[in-house]
Amino acid sequence: MTNRRILITGSKGQLGSQVAEFLKQYEHDEVVALGREQLDVRVLESVEKVINEHEPDVVIHCGAYTDVDGAEKDPDQAFAVNAYGTRNVAIAARQVGAKLVYVSTDFVFDGESSTPYMEFDRPDPQTIYGQSKRAGEVFVQQLHNEFFIVRTSWLYGDRGHHFVQKILDRAHAQPYLEVVDDETGCPTYTYDLAVFIDQLIGTRAYGLYHFSNAGSCSRFEWAEKIVQLSRLETAVRRIQRTQLKVRTPRPMYSVLSHQSLEANGFPKPRRWEEALYHYLHRQL
Repeated sequence: MTNRRILITGSKGQLGSQVAEFLKQYEHDEVVALGREQLDVRVLESVEKVINEHEPDVVIHCGAYTDVDGAEKDPDQAFAVNAYGTRNVAIAARQVGAKLVYVSTDFVFDGESSTPYMEFDRPDPQTIYGQSKRAGEVFVQQLHNEFFIVRTSWLYGDRGHHFVQKILDRAHAQPYLEVVDDETGCPTYTYDLAVFIDQLIGTRAYGLYHFSNAGSCSRFEWAEKIVQLSRLETAVRRIQRTQLKVRTPRPMYSVLSHQSLEANGFPKPRRWEEALYHYLHRQL
């Protein structure tokens, strides 16, 4: 296989660290993993300088401002990173002729559907976070011609703060948990997403993709399965979102269709229950 130089932004984050770890197993590839300290995506000149120095064949843009509540308080920061930062990465990647992977989110949709969102359904983000990520998608489509936009949902993995770890922490500390049963989506294990990104960058099948593990569940069903697979005795009780004090509403429904995966011949993702078992088995 031809040697590749792959530059990853946001390499200390939940997804970026997983992608970097997975790709470093290949001796024929050189992986340049950059965190915020090495690459501030908000400054175009800095992004151009760093990417020109490394001359990557592929740029995987995992760096993002992902604090949904924080984005509502500081929209300028959210757009500086997710929109204009992505613009900067797209410009610099195209200058060196690198393929670009931009990781986006289910938050670009309104969350009001009752059937899985297809890749070409009309985006209608309801939050500042979703709007800033959608703006990043538009910049990529306008400024680059060899890109993969990968929308994903309900991420969890070995790094970062996420739903699975929060449920485990609470289940060890409390006799019962209350979890909403009226938010439906699909969990995505970062390892599985990293595998897909690796498959993707080996092709020229550019375009827009949705990736999550297969199937769907409510937050309650997800929590119940986490507790069950962890062999914990903690009870999980259903509640409605109206019973919570939520600063920023999350999409009520964010299941993603995998039409582009199937149309381009990529393997079907494994079920979310199987991926969760794999993650928890590694953690126990």
